Amino acid sequence: MQLPTQNYHMKKSIFLIIFFLSILNLRAQQISFSDSTVVSLITCSPGEEVYAKFGHTAIRINDLKNGNDFVFNYGIFSFETENFYYKFIKGETDYQLGIYDTRYFLPEYAERNSMVWEQVLNMTRSEKKNLINLP
Repeated sequence: MQLPTQNYHMKKSIFLIIFFLSILNLRAQQISFSDSTVVSLITCSPGEEVYAKFGHTAIRINDLKNGNDFVFNYGIFSFETENFYYKFIKGETDYQLGIYDTRYFLPEYAERNSMVWEQVLNMTRSEKKNLINLP
């Protein structure tokens, strides 16, 4: 019999595998965006876990013309970090940028019943280009 926490950890492991495969795929290709690209801010409501108590935000870059729809998520960290919760509470968590295909990002928040809002940003073509080309 599988315990609920085992099921949670299995889902989490599967998600992480898909996530890392999508990052490897992004790094292996040159990404181009059209003039019709939409940049938005995604805001997710708080969750039950300590690290989710304040909600989350990310930047979405969606280009339907070229089929690119990515979420740039500066909030990736390792749960394997020694004393993770203690460091998190003290504000000493080492965050990294993660790039998700949007179809993998949104279900994580739906699974935990978090609300997700998307606000399209009113940006000029030049501003979008500058954002997309940031190192």
